[in-house]
Amino acid sequence: MVHYKLTYFPIRGRAECARQIFALAGREYEDVRLTHEQFAAARPNLPFGQLPVLEVDGKQLSQSLAINRFLARQFGFAGKTAFEEALVDSLADQFADYLTEVKPYFLVVFGITKTDNLVREIEERRIVAWTCKVASFRHQLP
Repeated sequence: MVHYKLTYFPIRGRAECARQIFALAGREYEDVRLTHEQFAAARPNLPFGQLPVLEVDGKQLSQSLAINRFLARQFGFAGKTAFEEALVDSLADQFADYLTEVKPYFLVVFGITKTDNLVREIEERRIVAWTCKVASFRHQLP
Protein backbone atom coordinates (compact mmCIF):
# COMPACT_ATOMS: atom_id res chain seq x y z
CA MET A 1 0.00 0.00 0.00
CA VAL A 2 1.23 3.48 -0.85
CA HIS A 3 2.28 5.66 2.10
CA TYR A 4 1.41 9.36 1.80
CA LYS A 5 2.86 12.02 4.10
CA LEU A 6 1.76 15.64 3.73
CA THR A 7 3.85 18.26 5.52
CA TYR A 8 2.75 21.85 6.05
CA PHE A 9 2.18 24.42 8.79
CA PRO A 10 -0.61 24.08 11.39
CA ILE A 11 -3.00 26.09 9.20
CA ARG A 12 -5.18 25.30 6.19
CA GLY A 13 -3.42 27.42 3.56
CA ARG A 14 -1.91 25.77 0.52
CA ALA A 15 -2.16 22.23 1.91
CA GLU A 16 -5.89 22.26 2.59
CA CYS A 17 -6.90 21.25 -0.93
CA ALA A 18 -4.66 18.16 -0.69
CA ARG A 19 -6.18 17.33 2.70
CA GLN A 20 -9.66 17.63 1.19
CA ILE A 21 -8.70 15.37 -1.72
CA PHE A 22 -7.49 12.71 0.74
CA ALA A 23 -10.75 13.03 2.69
CA LEU A 24 -12.90 12.85 -0.45
CA ALA A 25 -10.99 9.76 -1.61
CA GLY A 26 -11.26 8.16 1.84
CA ARG A 27 -7.49 7.60 1.83
CA GLU A 28 -5.28 7.62 4.89
CA TYR A 29 -2.20 9.81 5.00
CA GLU A 30 0.22 11.17 7.56
CA ASP A 31 -0.62 14.83 8.24
CA VAL A 32 2.52 16.52 9.60
CA ARG A 33 2.14 20.11 10.78
CA LEU A 34 5.39 21.95 11.49
CA THR A 35 5.93 24.93 13.75
CA HIS A 36 8.01 27.75 12.29
CA GLU A 37 10.98 26.49 14.30
CA GLN A 38 10.58 22.95 12.94
CA PHE A 39 10.21 24.36 9.43
CA ALA A 40 13.48 26.31 9.77
CA ALA A 41 15.27 23.08 10.69
CA ALA A 42 13.62 21.07 7.88
CA ARG A 43 13.97 23.73 5.18
CA PRO A 44 17.40 22.67 3.85
CA ASN A 45 16.01 19.18 3.12
CA LEU A 46 12.91 20.37 1.22
CA PRO A 47 12.95 20.35 -2.61
CA PHE A 48 12.43 24.12 -2.96
CA GLY A 49 12.94 25.06 0.68
CA GLN A 50 9.22 25.60 1.18
CA LEU A 51 5.99 23.85 2.12
CA PRO A 52 3.76 22.00 1.41
CA VAL A 53 5.60 18.80 0.54
CA LEU A 54 3.96 15.46 -0.20
CA GLU A 55 6.01 12.33 0.29
CA VAL A 56 4.87 9.29 -1.65
CA ASP A 57 6.68 6.18 -0.44
CA GLY A 58 9.60 8.40 0.58
CA LYS A 59 9.79 10.43 -2.65
CA GLN A 60 9.18 14.16 -2.21
CA LEU A 61 6.83 16.23 -4.36
CA SER A 62 6.72 19.98 -3.86
CA GLN A 63 4.42 22.83 -4.94
CA SER A 64 0.78 22.76 -3.93
CA LEU A 65 -0.69 22.71 -7.44
CA ALA A 66 1.55 19.82 -8.50
CA ILE A 67 0.57 17.96 -5.32
CA ASN A 68 -3.14 18.60 -5.88
CA ARG A 69 -3.02 17.57 -9.54
CA PHE A 70 -1.08 14.43 -8.68
CA LEU A 71 -3.57 13.42 -5.99
CA ALA A 72 -6.55 14.24 -8.21
CA ARG A 73 -5.16 11.96 -10.93
CA GLN A 74 -4.29 9.23 -8.42
CA PHE A 75 -7.79 9.14 -6.97
CA GLY A 76 -9.84 9.77 -10.12
CA PHE A 77 -10.83 13.40 -9.51
CA ALA A 78 -8.96 15.03 -12.40
CA GLY A 79 -11.79 14.69 -14.94
CA LYS A 80 -12.82 11.97 -17.34
CA THR A 81 -12.24 13.87 -20.59
CA ALA A 82 -9.56 16.30 -21.71
CA PHE A 83 -12.05 19.16 -21.34
CA GLU A 84 -13.02 18.13 -17.80
CA GLU A 85 -9.32 17.92 -16.93
CA ALA A 86 -8.88 21.47 -18.25
CA LEU A 87 -11.86 22.66 -16.17
CA VAL A 88 -10.35 21.14 -13.04
CA ASP A 89 -7.00 22.76 -13.88
CA SER A 90 -8.64 26.15 -14.44
CA LEU A 91 -10.35 25.99 -11.06
CA ALA A 92 -7.06 24.98 -9.39
CA ASP A 93 -5.25 27.88 -11.07
CA GLN A 94 -7.99 30.30 -10.01
CA PHE A 95 -7.68 29.08 -6.43
CA ALA A 96 -3.91 29.66 -6.54
CA ASP A 97 -4.54 33.22 -7.77
CA TYR A 98 -7.03 33.68 -4.93
CA LEU A 99 -4.53 32.52 -2.32
CA THR A 100 -1.96 34.95 -3.70
CA GLU A 101 -4.49 37.79 -3.49
CA VAL A 102 -5.54 37.05 0.09
CA LYS A 103 -2.05 36.35 1.46
CA PRO A 104 -1.69 39.96 2.73
CA TYR A 105 -4.95 39.46 4.66
CA PHE A 106 -3.53 36.52 6.56
CA LEU A 107 -0.28 38.36 7.23
CA VAL A 108 -2.38 40.96 9.06
CA VAL A 109 -4.61 38.38 10.77
CA PHE A 110 -1.56 36.51 12.11
CA GLY A 111 0.06 39.74 13.28
CA ILE A 112 2.96 39.70 10.83
CA THR A 113 1.93 43.05 9.31
CA LYS A 114 -0.55 45.68 10.49
CA THR A 115 -3.08 47.40 8.23
CA ASP A 116 -6.78 47.49 9.04
CA ASN A 117 -7.76 48.96 5.67
CA LEU A 118 -6.09 46.08 3.87
CA VAL A 119 -8.13 43.52 5.81
CA ARG A 120 -11.39 45.32 5.06
CA GLU A 121 -10.57 45.72 1.36
CA ILE A 122 -9.67 42.06 0.94
CA GLU A 123 -12.73 40.86 2.86
CA GLU A 124 -15.11 43.09 0.93
CA ARG A 125 -13.68 42.81 -2.58
CA ARG A 126 -11.45 39.81 -3.06
CA ILE A 127 -13.10 37.10 -0.97
CA VAL A 128 -16.63 37.96 -2.10
CA ALA A 129 -15.54 38.19 -5.75
CA TRP A 130 -13.79 34.83 -5.62
CA THR A 131 -16.79 33.15 -4.00
CA CYS A 132 -19.05 34.49 -6.77
CA LYS A 133 -16.65 33.29 -9.49
CA VAL A 134 -16.54 29.77 -8.09
CA ALA A 135 -20.33 29.65 -7.69
CA SER A 136 -20.79 30.59 -11.36
CA PHE A 137 -18.18 28.01 -12.39
CA ARG A 138 -20.19 25.09 -10.97
CA HIS A 139 -22.63 24.97 -13.89
CA GLN A 140 -19.81 23.81 -16.19
CA LEU A 141 -19.13 20.67 -14.19
CA PRO A 142 -20.99 17.41 -14.87
